[in-house]
Amino acid sequence: MTNIMVPRVTLLDAHVLDDHISKIFIGQTLKVFKYLPSWILNNYELEINAILQFLMTYYSVTKSKATFGQQMLGIRFKPDQLTDTKLVLFQLFTVGAEYIQSKVESSSNNFVNNISNLQLIVDVLKVSSFLNFLLFLKQGKYPTLTQRFLSLSQESTRKRNIGFTYMTRELLWHGFSELLLFTLPLINYQSLKHKISRVMHFAPCKEDFKERQPLMFPVSVCSICQERPVLPHHLKCSHVFCYYCISSKRMVDEKFECPECHHFEPNHIHPSQLSEFNKCGKKRNIIDDDPAAYKQLKIDEVGKISKKLNETEFDKANIELIVSTVSPFSLIEHPGFIKYCRLTSNRVPASRRNFMRDIVSEYNDMTASLKDELSQVNFVCITADCWSVFHRSYMGFTVHWLNQTTLERTSKGLACRRMYGKHTYDNIAEMIDKVLSEFNIQSKTSLIVTDNAANFVKAFRWNSFYDAIKCIVSNLNKIDEVFSITSLQPFSRPRETLFLIEYCKVMQPIAKSLDILQGDKHVSLGYLLPTLTAINKSLKSLSSLNYCTPLINALQKGIEKRFQRYMSSSTCQISSALIPKFKLNWASSEEKISIKEKLVETLKTCAEDADSTYTSSQPLVQNDLSHQNVTEDDDFLLFEDDLQESQNNYDLQKIVSDYLLNHNIKSPEDLPITLKKAYIEYNTAVPSSAHVERLFSAGGQVFSRRRGSMSDTNFEMALLLKFNKYFIQE
Repeated sequence: MTNIMVPRVTLLDAHVLDDHISKIFIGQTLKVFKYLPSWILNNYELEINAILQFLMTYYSVTKSKATFGQQMLGIRFKPDQLTDTKLVLFQLFTVGAEYIQSKVESSSNNFVNNISNLQLIVDVLKVSSFLNFLLFLKQGKYPTLTQRFLSLSQESTRKRNIGFTYMTRELLWHGFSELLLFTLPLINYQSLKHKISRVMHFAPCKEDFKERQPLMFPVSVCSICQERPVLPHHLKCSHVFCYYCISSKRMVDEKFECPECHHFEPNHIHPSQLSEFNKCGKKRNIIDDDPAAYKQLKIDEVGKISKKLNETEFDKANIELIVSTVSPFSLIEHPGFIKYCRLTSNRVPASRRNFMRDIVSEYNDMTASLKDELSQVNFVCITADCWSVFHRSYMGFTVHWLNQTTLERTSKGLACRRMYGKHTYDNIAEMIDKVLSEFNIQSKTSLIVTDNAANFVKAFRWNSFYDAIKCIVSNLNKIDEVFSITSLQPFSRPRETLFLIEYCKVMQPIAKSLDILQGDKHVSLGYLLPTLTAINKSLKSLSSLNYCTPLINALQKGIEKRFQRYMSSSTCQISSALIPKFKLNWASSEEKISIKEKLVETLKTCAEDADSTYTSSQPLVQNDLSHQNVTEDDDFLLFEDDLQESQNNYDLQKIVSDYLLNHNIKSPEDLPITLKKAYIEYNTAVPSSAHVERLFSAGGQVFSRRRGSMSDTNFEMALLLKFNKYFIQE
């Protein structure tokens, strides 16, 4: 067969096709490794790519004398030139050279990087490839350096047919598209749509139509945009529209009809009956219904204030306004904001540059103040979590500590740093170490609390779901009326109703426990075990259930599997025993003796660390708890006190025994100095990472879609200033 000249574009297209086929095959194959341990892909990804590339080359060039891209375009290597030796060299240069180049460009420390002058060789090969490409453009023979070195030329396996069908189709399409671009803007689609709608739907008879006022509910939506109505208007029918929606439709089509009932009314109406609907959507701090309370100031009354701000107070007030309302920093130079400042205070706000300098100064002052506070405490707890938004990843930290005197918890946002690369354990550990070193709290950190990613988010969502079901159960007598108004299918009583009631009974202890453990000020690690014990106690007390018995069994097994290691943890046991509200009342009889011994050993260790022995400052007298205020949470976490008095001769054992038997100790502030120091050490930690979740909740407000280009430094400053409420001082 006569060899046919292969065009340059075909040779280049074959090379491009080979690259695409290789990427698709390797990408699909690597998806299998996501079900295997991550270290396999992290450590051997380049080797796996090389093996897959070798297999593709073997099953294409070795078997068919052509790559997959060449086969698709009907070309191949000349058989008389592709000997066995050249075939081996072709695979070696194609696969091996690409593997070595990938190893050199990899940032990891590997054996290839240890070879001297290897980078120089790679650079020389890149320059040679560029020169070979220039020769290829001139000669049209060898598109790659490997083919030129091995003298592998290509030939066509089929005759090339040149047709003009594609060009004709393109010319017709371009002409038609230009016609559409010219004619489409001249067509009023909204008017045409309404005319077609009027033809397809028979308009109601005017004699049968009765003017009605719309029924307004908190869930009412605009019939056009399906959103909550803004400045509601109506067309004398039972449907509501936003003012902008109905006005824009009338501008397009003067005969616009209601899309729900197809009623036509020349003038849309803003009825006074909708004022209550507008009022319920406005959040005001005014309690009474006095109309004068809603009165706005006149323009000439706005600037009349009793106190005039100086320049420093004015700039600080602007910073507080922008940070606390999560407004963009560019607001300081907005013409509307400048006009507002001139009108209200007769001052001009600072420039953007000076404003950012003030922000940095306030952030540095806040950080210095936080470091000073942390230097005065002995134990802190850290909550950490990762957050991704707009293809960026951040790691947030919050810090918590107890006041040495009042034992009140203080929580602050610590840092929010950008994370680059994958969220591997070593990268996360490096980030945590940097932040702790920056604030000099490595030796003070008693516990670092992280969450379980999606599982913790589901817990928050589940609590909201339970609250919704509970609201339905508490209003079952009204549910039929609601279904009738909303045209929904009612419950198939009594089966579904009984199931919802049993569901709320079973889930009530879980919901209450989540609310307790997510507390802010007074909840510590010592609440974890008593709360779990209370859950198990509540679930075991439920009986005579028709539908939710499997749910109880699943909850009990899940709690045991998830929290078994915490129930046997010495740290959790001691922290719970040091809370006067619980002591050892939550533990079983066998556990009480063991936990008491652990508590004595803990005090002994603390005494040895302080190089002193603590004794009780005053005798502890047993009193009754009948005068104590009991809350709903106290009823949930209530256990019987059946610990018998221990006869110990040692001081530490006596302190522990007196503490466990004394009902006069109502709060951690009443603890003896020995137990108080141990309480600070073991109960500084918090049981959940809800605090850092709140940090990123504020981050979602700061980093909105319109502010996606905000720098990482500005994001951290705005987020921490907002979260720590630095400017809001009562």
